[in-house]
Amino acid sequence: FTEEMSPTEAEDDTTTYYTDVVYAQQIKRYHTAISHQWDMEAYWDQEMSSMVVHYYDGTPLDNVGFTLMDLDGDGIQELMIGAILGSERDPLVFEIWTLQNNEPVMLAQSGSHNRYYLQYADEDDRWSVAYEAENGAANHAVYYLQLADGEFHVIQGILFDALASENAPWFMAYDLDWDISNDEPIDEETA
Repeated sequence: FTEEMSPTEAEDDTTTYYTDVVYAQQIKRYHTAISHQWDMEAYWDQEMSSMVVHYYDGTPLDNVGFTLMDLDGDGIQELMIGAILGSERDPLVFEIWTLQNNEPVMLAQSGSHNRYYLQYADEDDRWSVAYEAENGAANHAVYYLQLADGEFHVIQGILFDALASENAPWFMAYDLDWDISNDEPIDEETA
């Protein structure tokens, strides 16, 4: 179970504060679960992301890690626990945590029908979170989210809804409501 941080973060005294004090419980829970290779049901019972079991190949503790980063520029480091680059699968984020009133609060948790990934946009010099969601076999979406005021807000989303329209199933969305009546129809190439 490794920590991936930039050199400037690693030298910062606040890193120890966040990992040893603030987010210690969240980090230790995953370390214990991965060390004992819990099954999916054990993760569900503990209200943790069960997606971790898909990263048990080889040495599981080498496939999962955490990082701290201030996603919204408010001075509070968010904790991301997930698969690290170089693992056999895409580097999925299992959970994202922030602080509210000096207490850890979970912002997002990946599951079998909703998965979170970190995305960096060079042109904007900022991180966002990509959220892939499924709402049945004929409905899926990818949303790009930005953290602000302690919650995620949709920057943009692309929905595929074959039930709404077989001939034109692609839509641009700016909310998470799955209601295409307030979304913009787009063609496949734009999507």
